Amino acid sequence: MKRLLILLLTVFTTSTVTFSQKKQIDSVQTLIKADKDDTIKVAHLNYLASLYSKQKKYKDAEKHLLNALSIAEQTGSLTSIKSVHSDLSVLYKEANKPTKELEHYKKYITLRDSIANETKKSTALAELETKKTAETEN
Repeated sequence: MKRLLILLLTVFTTSTVTFSQKKQIDSVQTLIKADKDDTIKVAHLNYLASLYSKQKKYKDAEKHLLNALSIAEQTGSLTSIKSVHSDLSVLYKEANKPTKELEHYKKYITLRDSIANETKKSTALAELETKKTAETEN
């Protein structure tokens, strides 16, 4: 009797989680279809891929991340491209695809460093402009 109760509880819990995940996936897919802004669409595709990844549906997750990468590259958003490469790297790690994991990890690191360098340059330039303005006023 105790085994039967445990088995039923396990089946119920598993089916509830699966139903909940399916509902989340359906909701995100509806949002993606309605998205007008590509940056938001990329974020939703990343989230959808994470839901599939949690279910170990790596091919579905990969499909949505590659779609997100394509859109991010079309928009030219380095931050979005960086984020998708990071997510692809994690996905390929989970899927035990080390070659692809390393490929996307390297792209992520390159973009992360590039964005950081641009931010530093912009900050330094702004500081110089502020100093120049202060000198001119004196």
